[in-house]
Amino acid sequence: ENKCSTHGLIEKDTIKIINRSIGKVSNINNESSITYDITYSCKVLNPCAGDEYECYINSVTKSGIIAYIKTDDKGTFEKSPLLIIIPHKYINNTFDIKSTDINKKIKIRILDTRSKYKSEQIQVVAELLTIL
Repeated sequence: ENKCSTHGLIEKDTIKIINRSIGKVSNINNESSITYDITYSCKVLNPCAGDEYECYINSVTKSGIIAYIKTDDKGTFEKSPLLIIIPHKYINNTFDIKSTDINKKIKIRILDTRSKYKSEQIQVVAELLTIL
């Protein structure tokens, strides 16, 4: 839980075991193990190109905006499942973004994503749509 898998980021406390088989004992190279067939469900976050999200500005740097999403009212940058980077080239010149705009709500469109196996955040490159 709270880690990236091949399907996306599995949200914390959402895994539920639906069905489990009786264990099968197997012996390979003189090592015994028990194998179970498990059916489970969970919530997975897997953002795709073109998805739109509302997020919050964490910082404004020379390279662009670093943002995050809140999963609850107390959401912070460190607990966010998405690390969103908005390069200056994807910020329209009509938006006046300053370093004082920390925690301002914005709307973005995802351009590309990258997730590493067992990491706690998915890295996202996005474009700025509007300032809310």
